[in-house]
Amino acid sequence: MAQVDPLAGPLSRLRVTYQEINSLERAIDAACKVDPCTLSYEFDPNERWHICRAKIGKSNDPIWGITVGEILHNLRAALDEIAWKLACIYTPALLTPQILSDHKLAQHARQIQFPIFLHADNPGNKRGVSAFNVTGTKLHLRLIDPSHRALFERHQPYSGNNGGERDPLWILKEMNDTDKHRLIHFTGVALRDLRYSLPDGKTMTLGEGAMIDSVKSGRWQNPPGGFVDGAELCRFRNDGEAEVQVKIDLATEIRFDKSCGPGAGLHVIRALGLMHNRVGKIVESFYPAFPI
Repeated sequence: MAQVDPLAGPLSRLRVTYQEINSLERAIDAACKVDPCTLSYEFDPNERWHICRAKIGKSNDPIWGITVGEILHNLRAALDEIAWKLACIYTPALLTPQILSDHKLAQHARQIQFPIFLHADNPGNKRGVSAFNVTGTKLHLRLIDPSHRALFERHQPYSGNNGGERDPLWILKEMNDTDKHRLIHFTGVALRDLRYSLPDGKTMTLGEGAMIDSVKSGRWQNPPGGFVDGAELCRFRNDGEAEVQVKIDLATEIRFDKSCGPGAGLHVIRALGLMHNRVGKIVESFYPAFPI
């Protein structure tokens, strides 16, 4: 008889989310090609500034937010299934009719999940601060073998160099909680970079916050949270010369908006990919916890 992979469920969810992320990326790329963001130009003859403004294509498809919600749900569920399977090994009554009559056991069963916390402890009992060693172990892991708690703690956002609030695991947890109550929203369009091609053949690529201070000067702006139709993206000036023809190549991307908590401002596909990779490594690390 073939041995059943104890993590087959979580791994299946990872495969599904990988496909969903790729499909979402293709949908976003296709939409941007059909109706892209372009530029309009103005020239101020008095100050000799060339001003570039955004011309926004169509808005984001609301289906994208639903798709992101499904991806977040499956990634979170892959982790919660690990906790449930380990609980069933240590507390076999979870798989018997006893759970139907034992109300305390049933209550504890509903609280089983993969704990994700920013803090190990809350020594000052600060209000609104949840901690792994309090809520995590006493609520979510109480039906799991205590010897496995160190493995759960190793993956906490506060642990080691996991990144705290910037840890993809924490961003997943917070955005998944958000999605339960409202649709995930995106910025309209966010600017990744502008490439200036000047008449003398020089090309300058500008990144966020970059400034040009040279004979041929320019300024690049990235409106926080994306930009709206008509927003000024950049202005540049060829000092000491009249109006010139300057080619500008625009690269844009779709990001999460400010309502997405720690995910705000992150590139959608890149952030989802980091979450997927983080969960994948966590799932693989739990194989030793299951009996062969």
